[in-house]
Amino acid sequence: MYWIDYHHHTNNSFDSKAVMDEVCAKAVEKGIDEICFTEHFSVNPKAPTYGHMDFKKYISDIQHAKSKWQDKLNIKMGIELCEPHLMKDEYKEALNVVEFDFILGSIHNIKEEKLRHYLFDKENHTAYLGYFEEVLKLIT
Repeated sequence: MYWIDYHHHTNNSFDSKAVMDEVCAKAVEKGIDEICFTEHFSVNPKAPTYGHMDFKKYISDIQHAKSKWQDKLNIKMGIELCEPHLMKDEYKEALNVVEFDFILGSIHNIKEEKLRHYLFDKENHTAYLGYFEEVLKLIT
């Protein structure tokens, strides 16, 4: 069996304090064969993920981790784009100089409202329908 984890955040993401090297050590300890770091990134100034990513540091962290763990862990560089369907041109421009192994799209906001707030006062069917309609927009 080949174990992978393709959704992991470190201190390169606004919502984590994890250090990449420590994450790699834990992944090796747990028998993970391949990991992809998918740090949050947004080009929307209204999103909480906006302005946090330092690509120079992130790429340096990836290069260091690959060098240190090359015999024990396959390390990939990814990114998690927040609502990429809403600002395609801005994402394309911001990311055209970085080569990623994996790009993850996500829905954290609906109509610029945080997902947990959007879901809060709606009945289940309405809440899930709105969320999945937004996911459909992301993938089409």
